[in-house]
Amino acid sequence: MFAELCCTSNFTFLTGASHPEEYVMRAHSLGYAGLGLTDEASVSGAVRAHLASQTLNLPLIHGARFRLDDQLELTLLAPSRNAWGELGQLISLARRRSPKGSYQLTRRDFIGQVRPR
Repeated sequence: MFAELCCTSNFTFLTGASHPEEYVMRAHSLGYAGLGLTDEASVSGAVRAHLASQTLNLPLIHGARFRLDDQLELTLLAPSRNAWGELGQLISLARRRSPKGSYQLTRRDFIGQVRPR
């Protein structure tokens, strides 16, 4: 079974093409095992995706994509409640540093943050 873990919705302006719930419905119709919604520095589509995934019983993993100041691209997934909180804190940190509509993160923001499981 296949699960798409990096899906960008129209909540990422000028990048994503479809609404989060449309991606969930399409993933379900294709028989995907799950879907990861990862908009850029945002979890704005989380509620719509969650409601659709609950209706269709499709596992959903929330996350976000980031481009660091040195152009490194990261996709971070939040598989737990704690990870969800940490993701929200990271998005807030990144957004507070920049004018509205943009964000800024560096590699230094991640030093000491990765914990072994």
